[in-house]
Amino acid sequence: LRSEVDETVAELTGTENDLTGAKAIRAKEHESFKQAESTLVSSLDELTRAIEVLQNPNPSFVQATKTVQKALEKLMMTPQQSASVEDFFQQTAQGAQPAAASFLQQVPYKSRTGELVITLQQLKDETTAKRQAKTKEESDLQHAFDLLKQSLQTEIDSDTKTMNGKKIGRASC
Repeated sequence: LRSEVDETVAELTGTENDLTGAKAIRAKEHESFKQAESTLVSSLDELTRAIEVLQNPNPSFVQATKTVQKALEKLMMTPQQSASVEDFFQQTAQGAQPAAASFLQQVPYKSRTGELVITLQQLKDETTAKRQAKTKEESDLQHAFDLLKQSLQTEIDSDTKTMNGKKIGRASC
């Protein structure tokens, strides 16, 4: 009877360790989601502001440039891309005409505003879709964790009841 109690204690300990491990993994997943969510929300906010500035009937070139720069920087993933964008905007701010801005020499800034707004809106839509996908993934992971937690907790409760029953049976012998 003592070996049965020891076996049940070992099962109970293993199940409790599984639950603890699952909780730790879930906490890391949730933290990762919160960071991604924060980045996506910030990007969406910057894109919305950039679109609003550009849709202003008389946008200031400097204000529009800074707003669009911030929005694009939020979306940049590699340091090389970010550096390229920073170089473009720094050259523009210093009055230099960067090679990448040759289209500005050919066509006035205002006539390209509509195209830029469309591009920013597409980026905003893509970012919104990414956010929705991340939110769904988080919801699915939380649901799977809840099911696992419920299963493990039921197993823990059952093992505890079995162990207590065996202890009582052993004490009565």
